[in-house]
Amino acid sequence: MSATRRLNGPHLKGFWRLNSRADDYSGYGNNGTWSGTEAYADGPMGRTVGVFNGTTAKVSCGDIGTIRAIALSVNPTTTTEELVLVDTGKDIMVSGGTITYTGLTPSATYVDGELSTTLVAGVWQHVVCVLNADVSAATFQIGTDGSNFGAGSIAGVRALDIELSGDEAKALYSMERRGL
Repeated sequence: MSATRRLNGPHLKGFWRLNSRADDYSGYGNNGTWSGTEAYADGPMGRTVGVFNGTTAKVSCGDIGTIRAIALSVNPTTTTEELVLVDTGKDIMVSGGTITYTGLTPSATYVDGELSTTLVAGVWQHVVCVLNADVSAATFQIGTDGSNFGAGSIAGVRALDIELSGDEAKALYSMERRGL
């Protein structure tokens, strides 16, 4: 199976481009709903991206099933921002410039296709978080941990039900850079 089919096909549990709406492009119909201030802006390569204000803005996607990996492009306002809530008590954020996990155990984290946990503020970066076990994503939300909110821009959020390899993380980074 080709990398593109494997990453965009049956293993894709949700795909929110955040390109002027929060629709799910995976085919599962888990369209997101904005809470707080819904905002979009011009992003890299002329694309529209979701803008999160750090106080009220989030996208709630509901129960997307069981996942094993999350990929997203992010441009955080500071080096400490909320990124994704997978389920109650299970989230991913950047804290002091380091991608951290609460209630989740990663098997690998990639930034711009390379094994890394470092994010900087004010720069677009592509992040792939690979979890070491299947995780229920019953309350999947973008831009929050459920009570705190992130500030910055987010686009191209993918949730997959397979553990990704380093080569697949690089392929996702390449696809995102090409706007796929």
